Amino acid sequence: MYGGREDGRTPTLSFREAYEALRKGLVRAGKGDSEAEAEARFYLRWLYGLSTLAFLEAMRVGKPRVPEPLISAFLRARGWGIPFAYLVGEAEFFGLRLTVTPDVLIPRGDSERLVEAVLALTQDDLEKPRHILDLGTGSGALGLALLSRRPRWTADLLDVSHTALRLAAHNARRLGLAERVRILWGDAFATPVLPEGLAAAYDGIVANPPYVATEEIPALAPEVRWEPILALDGGADSLRPYPRIAALAEVLLRPGGFLAVEVGGGPERVARIRGMVSPQMFEFAGEVVDYGGRLRGLLWKRK
Repeated sequence: MYGGREDGRTPTLSFREAYEALRKGLVRAGKGDSEAEAEARFYLRWLYGLSTLAFLEAMRVGKPRVPEPLISAFLRARGWGIPFAYLVGEAEFFGLRLTVTPDVLIPRGDSERLVEAVLALTQDDLEKPRHILDLGTGSGALGLALLSRRPRWTADLLDVSHTALRLAAHNARRLGLAERVRILWGDAFATPVLPEGLAAAYDGIVANPPYVATEEIPALAPEVRWEPILALDGGADSLRPYPRIAALAEVLLRPGGFLAVEVGGGPERVARIRGMVSPQMFEFAGEVVDYGGRLRGLLWKRK
């Protein structure tokens, strides 16, 4: 052990030593150099509530000193595969800090591409008020990200998990968006009955549904398997939620409204999803490609 003891009992490291211990430990755990550096930096900033400039100053002067157990416990948990976002209770999405727990899917950067696509699709009518529906909202990431960039929009956030809805409501309050949001409980992806409380019509529907085939879940990365099975399991063919989403869009979307859904799997699965949306009622508006070049989303406009 390097470093000293701040109180005569607990071993401590200088701030830079703590950063290096985190970085090297994460590399040993299999993280790439840049990912390990970013995670070590974010953890220390989160731990002490530091801005970017304050972090750089702490690195320069070596203070505050960091209790060594905070470093070893964090590295041990990461070694077990517990996602970073669950350990710190936060995830960043589209520039927003969202509270997350193991009760919800961790918002991912690739899903930001769906938000960007919706914003581009609606660029020509920025002043138009829209009321949108976020199906299976989880932490509220998609709906809240859209509201953060469209000040005249409102949203209904729907989920079957009461715990997820409490978290989505908390995030709406945290971001100052609560007065533009309704929190609704209901099973959007399974039951043929319309969830109670839905509006008569919407100007947009967004969804990041479960789209992993049941038999593929054991092969997911260890970190992903910590996330709620309800948010991952798309049934035997991974497509269980999509017919229901298409049916809801037919009933609930106003003419000119958009439907934006995240998808996974190969071209055959995506083609089947496209086939579930009626070309007589919807105009296909484009594909969404994620940062890794994979097809990640599909968009339509209601005729």
